Amino acid sequence: MWADPIILNETISDIACFGTPDGNIDITITGGKPFAAGHPDNTVGRNGAETGYKIVWNTAVIGNTDFLVNTDDQLNLKKGGYTITITDANGCQVTKNYSIDEPTALDVTINNPADLSCFGDNNGFINLTVGGGTSNYSYQWTASNGGEVPAGQESNQNLTGLIAGTYTVLITDSNGCTITECYEVTQPDEFLISEVLDSHVDVLCHGAS
Repeated sequence: MWADPIILNETISDIACFGTPDGNIDITITGGKPFAAGHPDNTVGRNGAETGYKIVWNTAVIGNTDFLVNTDDQLNLKKGGYTITITDANGCQVTKNYSIDEPTALDVTINNPADLSCFGDNNGFINLTVGGGTSNYSYQWTASNGGEVPAGQESNQNLTGLIAGTYTVLITDSNGCTITECYEVTQPDEFLISEVLDSHVDVLCHGAS
């Protein structure tokens, strides 16, 4: 009597944020002819229970601190390719390749920001271009050093009507990855007219010079 074929199902979780090794491959194996309990080829899974199959993983990715050659699920993976080979008690095998991907790094560019043309003006602006990560993006602006985020613009991508000061934006993508950028809106020095008292003589009488 022929055994059922080995059935391998998986759930792949790609890396959420660039440079963070948190990819996962969760597998479920059914069918075939499982090994008897206690057999030396019966691989023990992450949960400490025997899986019923011999499981061998291979990868060329270097630096996975939680990668185990003989187990069922793989956790905290870096970007790259992974291969699993499953063998049952009849010597039947199934091999499958997986790929863990990651988004590109979040990136923000401040495009031609406008400083103040005159002391005390409120016509500065900051325009952003955001890329990488996983869209959509959210924004949270704060200000310091005399700056003030105009009312209603705290969650805008761009700011207008700015006074002099430092403006900082926290950008979050849909995976919760973040990047922070800041820009100082500057203004020229205040234009002052000063008088040197010794340089003039008051007129004492009408018509005199």
